[in-house]
Amino acid sequence: ADEKRCGWFLNPTPANVFLVDRDGEWILEAQGGYQIPEAQFPSWPDFTEKSWVAYGPTGYGYGCVCMNVETEASTMHVLKISHIKVLPLKTCRDDKYLKNKEP
Repeated sequence: ADEKRCGWFLNPTPANVFLVDRDGEWILEAQGGYQIPEAQFPSWPDFTEKSWVAYGPTGYGYGCVCMNVETEASTMHVLKISHIKVLPLKTCRDDKYLKNKEP
């Protein structure tokens, strides 16, 4: 069943993608490890320059999102994404559960 999870969408390096929310760090992709099936991760969030904090010129970085997902709590894996909404960075920065979790 879908659940709504909001937090930091983090892509720090190639093939590493995570969602950090109030419950912890959910794995979408981990280099050399778990990879969400491509069919279950239909499209990359549509971040604008104002909604993405880039780590230099590489394009890696993070933004704030809400996602409708199916997860496996025991492994912290995201199994399926049905919807992603990009939010202003301020939304995550002002969230009391995320204040100390900004990448």
